[in-house]
Amino acid sequence: MGFLVMDEAFDEWEGTKNKWWQGHNVYPPKHFGYAEDFPEWHRADLESMVLRDRNHPSIILWSIGNEIDYPNDPYVTPLFQEVLGNNDKGKPAAERRYDNRKPDASRLPVIARELVGIVHALDTTRPVTSALSFPELSNRTGLADELDLSGYNYREHFYADDHKTYPDRVLLGSENSHDPKAWYAVLDNEFISGQFLWTGVDFLGECHGWPLRISQAGMLNLAGLEKPLFAQRRSLWTTEPYVRVAAGSGESERHGIWNEHFAWVGEAGEKKIVSVMTNQGEAELFLNGESLGRHVLEKEDGCRTSWEVPFAPGELRVQAGAVADCLVTPEAGAELTVQADADAYRAGDVAILEYTLKDARGILCAGREEIVRVQLLGDAELLGLENGKPDDLTPYTSDARETLDGKLVAYVRLTGKGEVTVAATTSGGVRSLAILKVE
Repeated sequence: MGFLVMDEAFDEWEGTKNKWWQGHNVYPPKHFGYAEDFPEWHRADLESMVLRDRNHPSIILWSIGNEIDYPNDPYVTPLFQEVLGNNDKGKPAAERRYDNRKPDASRLPVIARELVGIVHALDTTRPVTSALSFPELSNRTGLADELDLSGYNYREHFYADDHKTYPDRVLLGSENSHDPKAWYAVLDNEFISGQFLWTGVDFLGECHGWPLRISQAGMLNLAGLEKPLFAQRRSLWTTEPYVRVAAGSGESERHGIWNEHFAWVGEAGEKKIVSVMTNQGEAELFLNGESLGRHVLEKEDGCRTSWEVPFAPGELRVQAGAVADCLVTPEAGAELTVQADADAYRAGDVAILEYTLKDARGILCAGREEIVRVQLLGDAELLGLENGKPDDLTPYTSDARETLDGKLVAYVRLTGKGEVTVAATTSGGVRSLAILKVE
């Protein structure tokens, strides 16, 4: 399938990290985790992982830890009296200061040497790394010296200087943001092997407080469907002419590309931020045929530009060179189409069905959402429905869920042979049937 995998063993060694049980960076945290078992189980668990996976050709790296060296969480050093990590906004002052009651960072290279040795004893064909959150410390404690390859998490600003200081060291972005600057740091420095984005797909947990249920950091939502962030990354990566337009509310403090959808709905006059993602270097935006201006994109724009637009129903269209894209305000849903992920299945497979709600003109009903109820006939089990909406708390045991941007995904486990009928009905009375063949 083309995946390159970094197989990672641990998130904690001897010291336990903060656990955000009330929301991300909401104090006080709880403290429990693998650190309690590390002394007794680290060798057995690491050996088990390598023995299990070493014959998988997709694996290119072994990692012995993710952000083990995160500053003051838990390892500390008197080399830094006060320090913040990658994502510590709002951390209390006492948590930023050196505290000799916390685990000593001088232990890190000692443990790393042991772990690297365990891996090398079982596989000499792949390098061993660790995703370092604080390389400015790990280079001084000796942790980085114990690794075959140094992984930097969100530390692109150290690439050039550290390459000069350690010219024989292989450097990799082991965790990086979607900021185009992080990608340009790879393109502009030929000694950087590449990057891992945090993250490809939204995931349950690490949310920013109730009623949110997921991290929204992905290019794809929890249903595996494209978000505007995906369009920006495609603009950065593809060479074929490409453009995509999205819109969102201008009121959210976390606005920008994170708060946008491929939808053009709202109240008359409502302030909208319209973003265009393109690799064409220029774009012109039109609302109902009237030009809203032409923008020229520079490198620092990261293949994205935006307009502030008062909402009016109709067609929002962008022209970028020879390619165009548009969003149209939908009417009520009139058609529910379904696309299965395969033509035939075997008993035990999980079928993934993507539902799309359209109006009578064939326009995607993004922003005109409806609840879809799914029923099964045959040997099958509905595992759950997902729309990717961050604050939709509908249980996965429910047989009904609202669409998001006119889309909904159903997961069906096929338990026997024959045919399975999947019937879906919207709250507006629109129906759809899918026949799944199980061999």
